Amino acid sequence: MKRPSTAPATALQIETGRWSELAAPCRAVRSAVFLDEQGIDPADEWDADDATALHAVAWQGSHAVGTARLLVHAPQVARVGRMAVLAGARGRGIGHALLMRLLAAAHARGDGQVMLHAQLSARGFYERAGFQAHGPVFVEAGIDHVEMHRPLTLAANLNSDADLNPEDDLMNAPADFSTCDLCDAHKGDTSGAFRVLPPVFKDFGARTRFAGPVATLQCFEDNSLVKQMLDQPGEGRVLVVDGGGSLRKALVGGNIGAAAARNGWAGVVIDGCVRDVGELAVCEVGIRALAAMPLPTEKKQQGLADVPVRIQGVWVRPGEWLYADADGIVVMPSRA
Repeated sequence: MKRPSTAPATALQIETGRWSELAAPCRAVRSAVFLDEQGIDPADEWDADDATALHAVAWQGSHAVGTARLLVHAPQVARVGRMAVLAGARGRGIGHALLMRLLAAAHARGDGQVMLHAQLSARGFYERAGFQAHGPVFVEAGIDHVEMHRPLTLAANLNSDADLNPEDDLMNAPADFSTCDLCDAHKGDTSGAFRVLPPVFKDFGARTRFAGPVATLQCFEDNSLVKQMLDQPGEGRVLVVDGGGSLRKALVGGNIGAAAARNGWAGVVIDGCVRDVGELAVCEVGIRALAAMPLPTEKKQQGLADVPVRIQGVWVRPGEWLYADADGIVVMPSRA
């Protein structure tokens, strides 16, 4: 499903609306995921609730790549459902972006709680977003599910009245993590799943400790895609840039660093150079790079996004987790 768009091909936008407005992209994504991929009966997929729900669609440029819907389950209780992301778009934080947008909408209309029926394979995803399982596993549409709930306040356990902010990232690692502790916990790992980047990266951002799910770029002396990516909502992710180790041009400068901080990125790790060091030092985002270099890059719109990259000889893949602090940078397949 496509729509006319002037946004960059990699730009992610979340649109909300009613079924009368968004039926076509919702149908396209849900048909691909639920009917074709999972084999769900169309009679179970399409129901009357679509007409009353608030729908969210994730657009990657002009392509619809994800969708979800929000219903009224009970007085002041919302229900999220029909969460679907196309197979080729997974691992980029799109499901999280859809979920945050619907939670914010539920909070704005006065709901105090949200519930959902999660497929067991997605249970971890919802737990990382603050949901807790309630009751036993049950079968729905031929697939094992579990009911899950969460309050609509980011600090519910502190009795806080803080508003839900869709830019807040609920997938961030605990603030007290230590890469040394992680290395101690995985010192017997010989599988290669736990990796440590070589100690060649310098700290340039205001945050010396950061962590999050990985997004990747591969580019050489051309920061066009770096700017496009960091202009998108980061949702607590870490952008890992394979710049080929070039020391001849700077892939990130002050404006791009400010965009990364403004758009909610947890950090940026660059196998290459940065510039505008004084400006980067006050950007509220983690920034690691090899060195400072005042020369700018070319703008040729060249590079690859969301591909495995080799950083100083170490493979890093989209969707993995990266942890960085004063002692170093480690990468692992999932959240610690």
